[in-house]
Amino acid sequence: MKRLLVIISILSLALVTACTTEASTRVDTLANVSEDGFQDISLTYGKFGYSFNYVLSPNTVKVGIPVRITGDASKLNGCFRAVTVPQYHVGKIMSSQDSTLEFTPTETGDVVISCTMGMATTTLKVI
Repeated sequence: MKRLLVIISILSLALVTACTTEASTRVDTLANVSEDGFQDISLTYGKFGYSFNYVLSPNTVKVGIPVRITGDASKLNGCFRAVTVPQYHVGKIMSSQDSTLEFTPTETGDVVISCTMGMATTTLKVI
């Protein structure tokens, strides 16, 4: 019984460490402004830290400058193709023919980007 409790304790500690390590591995990168005035962001689905989710690159933008998110339709499947930015009331079903979503952030902070079911999410940092 003691051996089982020790094993459970070790596994719990490993899980807590994994969850906190994932959050601390995010490196913020600032988007450049393109010639047409947009901050271009790529959206894909893949492994980030210890889990699979939406991945933005870069993941930080400036307030008041239009943002263009381009989804990698080859990696976005099922409901993950239905990308929404609820705070700005925009959304798009990404396809190989139309994979861009545009909005202009009006305030600083974190902007949630998710699929319509909420199964895939990420945040875009606005400074």
